[in-house]
Amino acid sequence: MKTPEKGAAVTDYSSTKSHLVLKREMLRSTLGGDGPALVSETYSDYRNIDGWMVPFTATAKLPGFGLVITRVKEVKIDPNAPDVEFQPGRK
Repeated sequence: MKTPEKGAAVTDYSSTKSHLVLKREMLRSTLGGDGPALVSETYSDYRNIDGWMVPFTATAKLPGFGLVITRVKEVKIDPNAPDVEFQPGRK
């Protein structure tokens, strides 16, 4: 479980063999909901992209919406991107 200084805790479930995250659960506000609801996401179709294992399919169970499936078509990793691009608060 990861608990940020601000915000809700996130629970990751990882494979004991590959150590990849297979499922993630968190409380998240939902559109028109009565407050935060438990959202579950599962990750699959991992592919090695320049040494990074990237899930190309994510399936989320969203209260009020049902299943939302996201499929990644392409991943480009730029090792030359400046660190400032990943600083907190950057828009």
